[in-house]
Amino acid sequence: MMSGTTKSPDLVKISRLHFDAQLTNGNFWHQTSLQPLTCSVTLKTDFFKASETDDLRYSLNYATISNNILSVFRNSDEVYGSIESIAHRVAESVFSDESNGQSAEINVSSEKSEIRCDSIDLSISRYRKDDSTNELIAPSLDKFTFKGLNLFTIIGVYTFERYNRQSVVLNLSVHYDSNKVKLKFSQLTETVSSYVESTQFKTVEALAGNVASLVLQEFDFIEATDVEVVKLNAITFADGVGVATSKLRNQLQRSKIVVNLKKSEFSTLPNLNKETSFEVHPNIENHRVFIAFGTNEGDYLENIEKTISELDKRGCKVEKTSSLYESAPMYHLDQARFQNGVFQVSTKLSPRDLLKTLKEIEYGELKRIKHFDNGPRTIDLDILLYDDLIYDEPDLKIPHVSLIERNFVLYPLCDLLPPTAIHPVTAEPFHQHLKRLSAHDTSLQADDRLVNIIPIPSIPNRKADIRIDTIGNKLTKSLVMAVLNVTPDSFSDGGLHSTNESIISVYKEMVHSGVDIIDIGGVSTRPGATAPSEEVELSRVIPAIQLIRNYEKENSLQPQVISVDTFRSQVALKSLESGANIVNDISGGRFDEQIFDVVAKFGAPYMVGHTRGENMTDMHTHTRYKHTQKIGEVEFWPSSPLIDTIGREIAESIQLATRKGVKRWQLIVDPGLGFAKTVEQNISLIRNLPNLAKYGVEADGEYQSLHRVPFLLGPSRKRFIGVITGEELPRSVGTCAAVMSCIGFGGHLIRVHDFKAVKVTCGMADAIYKGLIQS
Repeated sequence: MMSGTTKSPDLVKISRLHFDAQLTNGNFWHQTSLQPLTCSVTLKTDFFKASETDDLRYSLNYATISNNILSVFRNSDEVYGSIESIAHRVAESVFSDESNGQSAEINVSSEKSEIRCDSIDLSISRYRKDDSTNELIAPSLDKFTFKGLNLFTIIGVYTFERYNRQSVVLNLSVHYDSNKVKLKFSQLTETVSSYVESTQFKTVEALAGNVASLVLQEFDFIEATDVEVVKLNAITFADGVGVATSKLRNQLQRSKIVVNLKKSEFSTLPNLNKETSFEVHPNIENHRVFIAFGTNEGDYLENIEKTISELDKRGCKVEKTSSLYESAPMYHLDQARFQNGVFQVSTKLSPRDLLKTLKEIEYGELKRIKHFDNGPRTIDLDILLYDDLIYDEPDLKIPHVSLIERNFVLYPLCDLLPPTAIHPVTAEPFHQHLKRLSAHDTSLQADDRLVNIIPIPSIPNRKADIRIDTIGNKLTKSLVMAVLNVTPDSFSDGGLHSTNESIISVYKEMVHSGVDIIDIGGVSTRPGATAPSEEVELSRVIPAIQLIRNYEKENSLQPQVISVDTFRSQVALKSLESGANIVNDISGGRFDEQIFDVVAKFGAPYMVGHTRGENMTDMHTHTRYKHTQKIGEVEFWPSSPLIDTIGREIAESIQLATRKGVKRWQLIVDPGLGFAKTVEQNISLIRNLPNLAKYGVEADGEYQSLHRVPFLLGPSRKRFIGVITGEELPRSVGTCAAVMSCIGFGGHLIRVHDFKAVKVTCGMADAIYKGLIQS
């Protein structure tokens, strides 16, 4: 190529001259051996006269040059300590004849010296100093190249890529001064190989860039490096895909420090150059850990509560819990069904100490007896996640390796993690794993259909625990909550149940009709109603609860599930002490936050209602739902100002309840039909129940979601039904029609006055929408 008037030098090339040499330093076995080598020489010259005259006097004799090189090594017992020594010896041979020109490039290659590579080669440039010394000068750095370094590593973003090592090929060149340093090439390949096979990058670019930084960091005499990484079989119709990068030493300061991996007690597989060791520091902030639990032996609720207590004693604070799910057993099918969930724990314990603690609780405190693998157990505790740590030891792997294969683990974990939470190994969102697991028959369970469980601690033997399918498998019937008001001023049944006889009479009718919950209320919650004093409410509610419980005891009847309809903490407390089982709070704690403490203390199911305003008298003035997202708040699956505002306000109540110790499995959501909502808003709310049920929000580092929490709807005799239908009280037909829609759009429990008619309506709705036909 011509540049202006300057002519590029002519070149004479000798390609792949074969010879053997005794080589010792740097080979894989660190032994002296006769190794086959090749040598290529490029001489820079000017053969203008030779080309013009075709006269041998002006031509370089490449045969002579080749023979001179071969004669150096042929029948020689000389031992060479490095590839560099051989290249330098070739250079001396080439320049021994002054007629061979002033400049040469020499490449020495070996396919046998480094067993992990296809080949290694050294390229040097030399020119003869034009003086009496004839000293050979290096005009540039020498380049040592490793070709075809075949390794296996975790690379990629898909699940199978995160759990299966894949083949990658590295081509690596390093630039240095071989006159000063002899490269121990096996040490370099060992360093790179150990690093690559211990990493788990998501991108090939990150792998290549970090290998380049590692080489410069670990070998201070190397001034520059070139790294090419090819991921084999990455796409179907190509042999491989790859990237190449170059890095200079002066660029190392702006690169992250690469951890050269060494096994230790707390070694991990690195992910994007995170620290690979775990150290316990006394003043370090607590770690966020997710622990899966499962139980199917003994009283599951007692097992779970004792586990929470024991964790707390050992420095593991359970901050949040998932919903509780019942699942079929895996592997060994001839055993009781399991109750499963996940704890979110805050602890300073190291992963190893935490594992030891969990085993102490399992076998020491809960007396777990392992008859055989996958058999019955009082409690089974597994570390799922520990911050975003990747921990890889034979007896402890974090994240748990079976996490994404089990829906009874993924469902409760996704109750606690936002949709943006990423699996540290697979690099995919946990919610995406759950979606894939739910959509495809990849579960290892014989029956992977789960059911939510809402424990009722105050009724022994777990016989009355509520089971609701919130996942959509259509496994459970709609539940009927029958209203038993002991108030003189309720909007539709005030004063009807003012005597013991009338209370017992309606109680009998409810039991005979098969209602699931009896809801006793002592305060009219109609819009605009003035609440009586706490003393008056107690004087109405407590005697009614005690009357029913005494009647059941005297007649040896199975206790019915009783809820108390109150927003006052003291009424809730006295009611639970008197025999009520559930707290139904229309305000969701807005009117009295201490109600959360009561619910947490008793572990009672809690119906989180939605309303607005400071009390019942002004709720009708708060029907403007203008959605305003707070700074730092992230909403998931938003749909409309009405639904998003209701969702966020319920989530705020749930967050307050959770902070007071209420468990997620205690919660039932009531979006508040008829409370602080216009006619149109009530209809929109029913129609958009599926959107509300998906709502989630993350704020201040906490995630709250309505997903898979049971929904209670109370359309019974509400004003909006009368406005639409023109029907006067008791509005039974309109109520039954609304009930059908509430169930069709995803409601799980229905609170009604006309329990007989609605019980029939629910049966039809379940048959139509769920395929459940009750005999």
